Amino acid sequence: MELITDNFVVVPSRPAVTVRVPAAPRINPRGLLVQVVCAAGPAMGLLVAGQVEPAGYCFWLVFAVLLVRLLARGRLDEALCLTVGLAPVINLLRDFAMYNIVVVLLGGLLTWYGVQAPQTVWRIWRRYRLTLVLLGGVSAYYALSFAITGKYEVNLRLFELGFTVLSLLLIGRHRVLLGVTLAGISISAVAVGIALLQHMQSATAGRLGMIVLSGHVLGNPTQLGLPLALAFLALVIDRGQWLGLGAGKFWRWLLLALTFLLLALTSSRASWSVAAMGLAVSLVLGNRQRLRILLLIGLAAGGVQLVLLSPYGEQFARGLERTFSSERTAAQRSSGRSDQWLVAQHAFLASPARMLVGYGPGNGGAVYARLSQEIEGIKYAVGHQVALHSLFMQVLVEAGTVGLVFLVGWLVAGLVKTAAWTRRHKVMFPLVCFLGYMVVVVTVSGNDIISGVMLGTGLLTTGQPSARQIGRKA
Repeated sequence: MELITDNFVVVPSRPAVTVRVPAAPRINPRGLLVQVVCAAGPAMGLLVAGQVEPAGYCFWLVFAVLLVRLLARGRLDEALCLTVGLAPVINLLRDFAMYNIVVVLLGGLLTWYGVQAPQTVWRIWRRYRLTLVLLGGVSAYYALSFAITGKYEVNLRLFELGFTVLSLLLIGRHRVLLGVTLAGISISAVAVGIALLQHMQSATAGRLGMIVLSGHVLGNPTQLGLPLALAFLALVIDRGQWLGLGAGKFWRWLLLALTFLLLALTSSRASWSVAAMGLAVSLVLGNRQRLRILLLIGLAAGGVQLVLLSPYGEQFARGLERTFSSERTAAQRSSGRSDQWLVAQHAFLASPARMLVGYGPGNGGAVYARLSQEIEGIKYAVGHQVALHSLFMQVLVEAGTVGLVFLVGWLVAGLVKTAAWTRRHKVMFPLVCFLGYMVVVVTVSGNDIISGVMLGTGLLTTGQPSARQIGRKA
């Protein structure tokens, strides 16, 4: 499999095109991964020892030094790679900088990229029209939210998604850099998971991903589970070539084992769903991967038994019971999401005007707080303004049918393009990532950096190829 710089085209095993590959920039993959380890390692070591504040300040200090060094040397692509690759650690320790630090970081890096390399950014705009629509929609939705609520923080994380997607398109111009970014996410997620193993009992009834320590509440199971699910799929689909670690390398198999164990212990149903969906899609559509995926499923079944026999088996068993027990109600299994869907249904059907245009961007939490007190049987966060746990639910309540049609139409357009590319090139990972994003936004808003990585990886297949670089075979 060969990826082509600047237009991200995979050459099939029986090539139908003649390709001229532009000169790749000088990239040191090992050096970038060393920087990921240098930023994440000491901070996670301090967290293992229970030193929460030193861990947070240590990470941001080391990360700032590394980032400034790359920018001073003009290594903008690598600066984006380092930032996105450290996403699991940044998400965990973001409160030691500011909550919206990802928006500030990626927004600043992309602005500087536009100043230093405007032609590159312009080519991305022209080539990826769906991304242009996405960023336009994000900007318009946020502007309406701010105008209606007067609160700048409402829906601000939409830019976290949009900026991450644009960053992935810039990174994805280079196969090596994209691989290092995915490998960095994998290493960072494993590092966070190992650090939190020591404190599993502190907050979430044995679920890995969230801790309460020294007066600080850090993370949540889905926040850790999603990058682990992404890493798991990157390691097993298309023979793990997307990470650039090789098919039989020791590090790939070690990462795979650790990723599977930690993903299981998060008990994150959204993350489990993403991983299961990726395996199912590869099994059904990946003709060249079916035997490997079947073997992996068998190994995973054995891995589940090993987890149950491990010192963490009791916590994992509780997670399985929490998800699959027939004695639990729908509200219990969905952590209150069924209550939110019931409130959203009442809100949508309140009047024809609400069905058409909703209650206005940014008003979803206020609508839930009011209606949850009026609808009988609601038990989740009654009377409180809480985030609606689905992008589809949020758009349905805040923007009605009009907003939902735009959202679904955009997703279908992207899915069609990605599926067509997959059918031509027999490479599964981008399609799995795009579908993974769609699975995520059924249960959460999907405005985080990892969701942006999944969506951006899928959108890499939707660009218009350059006629200068791809010509038909004579």
